[in-house]
Amino acid sequence: MVQIGRGDGSSATNGNWSAGGGASSVSGAVSDINNTTLASLQGSPGSSEFTVGINDLTDPSTTNNHTIYISGSISTVGSKDFVLSLFEGSTRKASGTVSVTATSATEYSTTLSSFTISDYTNLKLGVESDYDFLNMISPRVHELWIEIPDAGGGGGGGGTTDDSVKLGNAGFTFRGLTNIRG
Repeated sequence: MVQIGRGDGSSATNGNWSAGGGASSVSGAVSDINNTTLASLQGSPGSSEFTVGINDLTDPSTTNNHTIYISGSISTVGSKDFVLSLFEGSTRKASGTVSVTATSATEYSTTLSSFTISDYTNLKLGVESDYDFLNMISPRVHELWIEIPDAGGGGGGGGTTDDSVKLGNAGFTFRGLTNIRG
């Protein structure tokens, strides 16, 4: 299982990004799980970053496998890099880049590594990109979230038994009578 961190409307900075699709704020736009709203960057020179505070998370069982996801798009055919960052307070702890090529909301992700977090109740997510004047490509973020491993502790051990199936490194095990069909 995983914990999911989504925008909670706090500590938002908009940079030159603006909310669209009926959202009243950038934080609200990228917290919508239905992809009906968006944050976009248009007509601003240079790169710009927005950040959103996320709901409190619990210290995970491992510091590996922290993955930031966006449902992103661009306004016209082409490609645009988005830098996805994890902040603790105002300190950037880790970031990764995704290249967005879709003109409709499509999921992209980057898995972060080599960082430490001391307070999982003080996290923010950031997105940085730039408007392409020459090709008129506007970056758009429809949804933004992070998935981290569940908190450790409790439970009955782990591993697999004769009546269980572990799905690779997905972080969960099916136990008992399980019928999985494709």
